[in-house]
Amino acid sequence: MKHDHANPERAGELHHVELYASDLDASVDFWGWLLGELGYEAKNEWDGGCSWINGPTYLVLVEAGRTDAPFDRRAPGLNHLAFHAASREGSTASRTASGNERTRPYYTKIDTPTPAATTRSTVRIRKA
Repeated sequence: MKHDHANPERAGELHHVELYASDLDASVDFWGWLLGELGYEAKNEWDGGCSWINGPTYLVLVEAGRTDAPFDRRAPGLNHLAFHAASREGSTASRTASGNERTRPYYTKIDTPTPAATTRSTVRIRKA
């Protein structure tokens, strides 16, 4: 199924994210594993990049032309990406925090539900 940028039924939903990697091979290993766990499938691959898709949303990974700037999550720019999981108990984030060699947790927390929100489990993970 082809997904259209101008689909009124999808207005406001995330279309895609493009990330630049300083080490494409290591990043493909990490993102390919994580996105596969979340139900994404390989979409395209080319010299210097690749992408994965899940429904109408896709993630693109491109080799950065400039690698001299160190990453700082507190600097201006993207801080993090958050993905929905099928359940809190079975979430990929919970499994990765318990010992996957590709990741290590920043922290884990469980938010208390309120009348306006559901319970959510947050595990911030980073590449090991």
